[in-house]
Amino acid sequence: MIFELKKTSFDNIYLAVNDFTLDKGIFYKKEEAWYFEYYKKGNLVIEKVEVKF
Repeated sequence: MIFELKKTSFDNIYLAVNDFTLDKGIFYKKEEAWYFEYYKKGNLVIEKVEVKF
């Protein structure tokens, strides 16, 4: 999975677009794990993401 990330004024919170599905949401770090959170068909989806920079 590849994400396009845009920096925000908050630490470890980014605006994100999944380059494969084009889903748009936020990408954030919580308790040493990274998550991608977005809405799909009106439902909130939270995906845990393994990050490699």
